[in-house]
Amino acid sequence: MKRLHTEACPVCGAPAKTLEDVAPEEKTRFSQQCLNDRYRVTKFIAQGGMGSVFKGYDSFHHRMVAIKFLWSDGPLLQHGAYRRFLREARILAQLKSPHAVVFLDFARAAGPEPFIVMELLNGRPLSAELAADGPLVPAHAALRMAHVCEVLAELHQLGFLHRDLKPSNIFVNDSWDGSVQIKVLDFGIARYLERPPGESWTTGGVTLGTPAYMSPEQVAGRELTAASDLYAVGVVLYEMITGRCPFAGGATEVAQHHMATPAPQLPMSAAIPGDLAQLVADLLQKKPSKRPSSAAEVRARLLATLGTR
Repeated sequence: MKRLHTEACPVCGAPAKTLEDVAPEEKTRFSQQCLNDRYRVTKFIAQGGMGSVFKGYDSFHHRMVAIKFLWSDGPLLQHGAYRRFLREARILAQLKSPHAVVFLDFARAAGPEPFIVMELLNGRPLSAELAADGPLVPAHAALRMAHVCEVLAELHQLGFLHRDLKPSNIFVNDSWDGSVQIKVLDFGIARYLERPPGESWTTGGVTLGTPAYMSPEQVAGRELTAASDLYAVGVVLYEMITGRCPFAGGATEVAQHHMATPAPQLPMSAAIPGDLAQLVADLLQKKPSKRPSSAAEVRARLLATLGTR
């Protein structure tokens, strides 16, 4: 099947929109602004719950970039949106893996809105790829998830959880040399593994995460560890190989399944290595202690299914 190319949000994976597709107030909020005498905002890409992402031109380096703004009047500001936005910038600045979206800058516009500048990706989210092309060859799924786990291993080592790993936050990026590179996106609700002084785990009743990919402990509001991200890895792997999530239904029904229903096994097939099927089953264990010990271990097991390390 011919590959589809769409410009998509380098933060949330949402499909691109032109300035004509959005509300008038969104068109004028940042369009054509020149930020810090360096970044020229050129095109709307995506809109989320806390802000918007635009395509922009970096006049210093003569390159196109992605610029993510946080709305100064966003409805979630009272729930610590600015703190999470700043944390996202700091996380991106620390990540060194080539499979994490590249951080370039963090600043404030002439108004009160802060913004993050990132590399502009070219390709499509994994969610769009699965929707267009169907399930992946198991070996391709394993290799792509090994790249994702490289990012998660570094993220966890830095002391953070992603909390929202899903296909729309995994980008299939077309590199300059024609190769395909996996990029992990959207660290907007990433959280410390251990609560630092002065930080609160509460979010004023706001549910953070995506039910289809939440671990049982995340659904239940219990303490989270790195194993919670690994459960999401299992869900995404299952979806990559089968074309569907382990559980179907509405958000509440799916959440209940995550907590109480044993995860289905991958179908028996000569194309699915037994060690890969066992890894998915291990990742989808209800108890965190039953899952693999780290993202690095998961990466090693994924590469082992390909005969490499």
